[in-house]
Amino acid sequence: TTILIYTHRGWMPVELAPHKLYWRYINNGWALRTQPKVKIDCKHKRLLMHFVFVKTTSTGEDGAKHVISVDVNENNVAVKVLDKVYILETGIKRITIGYARYREVVQSVKGNGYVGRAIRGREHRRKKDIRLKIANIVSNTAEKLNAVVVLENLPKQCPRNMIKGVKDPALKHRIYQAGFRGMVRAIEEKCLERGVFVAKVDPRNTSSTCPYCNSKLMRGRASRRLKCLKCGVEMGRDVVGVMNIERRYLTSKGLVPLAPMPSDPALEVVVLPMKEWARRKSLDTTNKHELMRMSI
Repeated sequence: TTILIYTHRGWMPVELAPHKLYWRYINNGWALRTQPKVKIDCKHKRLLMHFVFVKTTSTGEDGAKHVISVDVNENNVAVKVLDKVYILETGIKRITIGYARYREVVQSVKGNGYVGRAIRGREHRRKKDIRLKIANIVSNTAEKLNAVVVLENLPKQCPRNMIKGVKDPALKHRIYQAGFRGMVRAIEEKCLERGVFVAKVDPRNTSSTCPYCNSKLMRGRASRRLKCLKCGVEMGRDVVGVMNIERRYLTSKGLVPLAPMPSDPALEVVVLPMKEWARRKSLDTTNKHELMRMSI
């Protein structure tokens, strides 16, 4: 593949080595929106071509058969698919704390402008890679199941609202750097690319209300465990969040689900470390022998 670039010496042919994503967009019906932009990479002595593709997609919830609810947290993303809840560990907390301590050391040294920019860029790229991988997994799973993806409608001042009453400066920094809205935006964009309908619900009290009786939940015996004093059910905070998100969407559409009883079989919870899901395309391709299961 060859393209022509106009220079001061006239038109010059340049050999093009397309990335695999270029062929993926071309073969899936995407069209070039504008002329490509050229960037000179002096370090590697090459030209980088930036293409912008556009495609008209129709997203609707009329033909959807299932609902996939997603709850974004600081250190994981909980996804409810049918009768299973997948908890995808992201490690954002560890990345944020590690780079914050690294910056403190670098800032104590004079002449650290380049190093500081490099550290910030490296942290940004790692977090962006995690967001895109999770967005691909959720969108691919929803496309295969013909499902609607339900997310929380987080406000613009989400981090500022979350740190009210928090006095620990390290915790404030972690909340600001968690990127809740960035994760939601990445999932929404990938779903729109694949023609998957995305719905948003009110995020208030999704992780603190009992999905069985709508009562206020209290802290349980372990970390991130909640217990209802009215019906006696006890489960993880992440599981409570995805169940309430799904229920609010169904209720808003007039499809009021039958409230499960505490005596019913509990949902199957699958905790996936990052090394287990990082190379997956969707949640239905996970190897059952590599999963760590826990019952609630």
